[in-house]
Amino acid sequence: MKIIFILILFLISNLFSFGSEEYNYLFNTKERVVVDLRGYWTLESQEKKIYLPFSSTSNDELTLIKDIKIDKKLSKLKLWHLYFAGLDSDVEVYINENFVGKYIGAMTPFYVKIPENFIDGEDVTIKLKSIPMENYSFITKTMGLDNMRYYTSITRDVLLVGTSRVWVNNIFNVESKFKDKKAILEGSVLVNSGILSSKNDSLNYYKENMPIRIEIKLLDNSNVVETYNVKEFNIESERSIEQNFKFVLSEYKLWSVENPHLYQLKVSIFSNDRLLDSYTHNVGIKQTSFKDNQFLLNGKKIFLKGVDYIEDYENKGATLSITDFEKDISLIKKLGANLIRFKYLPPHPYMISLCDKYGLLTLIDLPAYRLPNRIYKTNEIKIRLENISRRFENAYSTNVSLISWGLGSEIEYDQSPSNTYKFEKNNNFYRTYNLNNLKLLGNEDLTIVSIYNSLVNYDYLIEVIDKQLSSQNAVVLNFGLPVQLKNHNGYLDLLSVQNQANIIRNLFHIAEKKKLAGCIINSYNDYLLQNPTLRTNNKDLYLSSTGLVERDRKSRLSYETTQSLFNEEKEPILDAGSHSEKNTITFIILGLVLL
Repeated sequence: MKIIFILILFLISNLFSFGSEEYNYLFNTKERVVVDLRGYWTLESQEKKIYLPFSSTSNDELTLIKDIKIDKKLSKLKLWHLYFAGLDSDVEVYINENFVGKYIGAMTPFYVKIPENFIDGEDVTIKLKSIPMENYSFITKTMGLDNMRYYTSITRDVLLVGTSRVWVNNIFNVESKFKDKKAILEGSVLVNSGILSSKNDSLNYYKENMPIRIEIKLLDNSNVVETYNVKEFNIESERSIEQNFKFVLSEYKLWSVENPHLYQLKVSIFSNDRLLDSYTHNVGIKQTSFKDNQFLLNGKKIFLKGVDYIEDYENKGATLSITDFEKDISLIKKLGANLIRFKYLPPHPYMISLCDKYGLLTLIDLPAYRLPNRIYKTNEIKIRLENISRRFENAYSTNVSLISWGLGSEIEYDQSPSNTYKFEKNNNFYRTYNLNNLKLLGNEDLTIVSIYNSLVNYDYLIEVIDKQLSSQNAVVLNFGLPVQLKNHNGYLDLLSVQNQANIIRNLFHIAEKKKLAGCIINSYNDYLLQNPTLRTNNKDLYLSSTGLVERDRKSRLSYETTQSLFNEEKEPILDAGSHSEKNTITFIILGLVLL
């Protein structure tokens, strides 16, 4: 197999990425054993050592192998899973040369249960085969002019997690409602079981049809607020049982941008008062709505001030460390933003937990960008997006910061789109449209209108807002443009950093003046493109220089300008310059003469 590494991005210096400590921090899983698989893996057939996780631009299959040792007693006592924090390619999993399964990546966190007889001792060989997408699935990642670089391989961390044979698989679809001045917090818990009558169970912990009790506690800073007990029942081997819960609270604290108060939802499983497994996730209580061209949080109008966040970093690709995420959150909060739209890739679990913690609202896009309708409607894409939407719901529907799901960006619809991908309970949706293609608008809760021009017709935009967008539930403008690096010629030069800041300033004020729901700056950071661009004539043709900050997080003038706008501070004076297009016109005339 021919393997060509183009821009392999090793993470030798990135030793503080998402690992066992962060996993336990997020989920408070004291009853679980977490084995961190970061480190060097062997590239099959090449005997090369590759540090995992890493981002690669190779479009070939990569097979990585790692030998580990686990405690012999634990190997028999625990049921083992692989936890993927996220990878964009599909992946085949092998344990001790036994095929476990093939799984869709989609950069969302997920677990893979390892059959019990695949691990029967302290020596464990893990083999992961990363398989890049093909056909229309590959086209959806690569055809757009602005699409970020498609990074293959194992992009985020992988952990080996040992649980009880009866364990909490997930907490999901957590939402809050209000009635008679009381808050109702409800959701679902998924409990799974493995083989309960096992020859490896030397302690006789488990048996078929064993009695199970599920205890769900709502905690506030370790203090128990309410307890919800599920009636005891018997569980069989290899079962998946969903249990709903509901807390009705007379006294409660709301989660808001100014005061992001978090509760802890702790789910514990007991058998005859013996604790088998526990799993904790942060939750919050909030009320949101989109109506009358406003976004309301807890009944209060919030003007959305957001940024597009693309998970990409210089010399690291899409493999960021927890330190990188914390730095980005700090810079975004300093900017004065109250919203992050996760574009091209869904958020790392640690990143969205920081949004919950620091009061940043979030939007998450389904990976469907600028697709022709003939591709968007194929069974391959429809089924893939439906599967990804279910994965999104499993992964992020507990996060209180999430306010809406994205159902597609700048798709060439042949009729008014409807909410094609139905999430079970989280029913706020948005779509992104290009300003120049608003003939067919859908029935989404939030409509995002993209303006990526270096020269904007402001009168036309205001006319479109008044005539075409007035009937939408809520409208947000999404704008920005790439710059020519080190071009400081003033905003009369359409490629200058001053023009980027000037466009942001003018469109922000239009969004305010027309009383829209808000605006989203495209983008927070520079990132690498899948396809080259000649738009800016930069030295690196694969660089999207739309960021308020560069790939290494050095800020631009547009960051300072946006910061003043978002925080209602004095705006910086922008130099107009004295740019002339004579050279360009001369070049065009000369080209025509030669032709």
